[in-house]
Amino acid sequence: MNIPFHDFSGTGQTIHFAHANAYPPGCYRQFIAPFLDQHHVIGIKHRPMWPNSNHQTFHSWQTIADDLIDFLDQQGLKNIIGMGHSLGAIATILASIKRPDLFSQLVLIDPVLLPPAIIWSSHLTPMRFRPKLIPIMAGALRRRDSWDSQETLFESYRQKQIFSLMPDDTLWDFVKHGTEPTADGRIKLAYPKAWEARIYATPYPIWRKLSQIIPPTLGIRAEHSQTPNPRMWLKWQSIQTTATFVEMKGVTHLVPLEQPAQLAEVVLNHLKNKR
Repeated sequence: MNIPFHDFSGTGQTIHFAHANAYPPGCYRQFIAPFLDQHHVIGIKHRPMWPNSNHQTFHSWQTIADDLIDFLDQQGLKNIIGMGHSLGAIATILASIKRPDLFSQLVLIDPVLLPPAIIWSSHLTPMRFRPKLIPIMAGALRRRDSWDSQETLFESYRQKQIFSLMPDDTLWDFVKHGTEPTADGRIKLAYPKAWEARIYATPYPIWRKLSQIIPPTLGIRAEHSQTPNPRMWLKWQSIQTTATFVEMKGVTHLVPLEQPAQLAEVVLNHLKNKR
């Protein structure tokens, strides 16, 4: 099948942007916009957004990385800039290790670098018990996933702590690009919560892979993020010693949505200096 994607447009060297779990690519429009004068930006829609995809057959984030490889091959792309947030950063890492010819540089924004003990305990626990072990998975399964209108959803999300640092225009992008209409005239999440939970339930044991990264890398962490937490942030730096590392102050794991312009400026300055 032809893998679906979001074309942000723009001209120049191609950037592929890989999105986070439960945040479709269109949610990142404010962050991507500053790149479009110098880059053509595209972003795969991960497997949970494909028609008839089955979360129960999903077992590894390597599948998301393999989808990214297949997509870039379908598009005839090589030597591009690979940029990703959260799950998308891990998928970009894994794709670059398997196919280093596809990427000239990597930009990894708050990749999901969990403590190894948490990763392995997750995988050793039967799937039916993982919601008790992984609170974020349980939260995804409980999440409301339909509303009367986009306006209703916006007003609801505007009051939530998780979105409190997100500007209105970015939150509207999340509402517009993260939902789809239903047959009865309502809206629902475009990214199914069962898929979101399944991905939380299967964290990837990435630590053994980080030393295999070949392309020059910019690693970015949000100050108030727990993925990676401060200890895992230092561990990452100790493994990938030739990478450039930047910490964004005053933000959480949703940094591309909370400070889109500021983050874009950091990345663009880095790319300019690496030409």
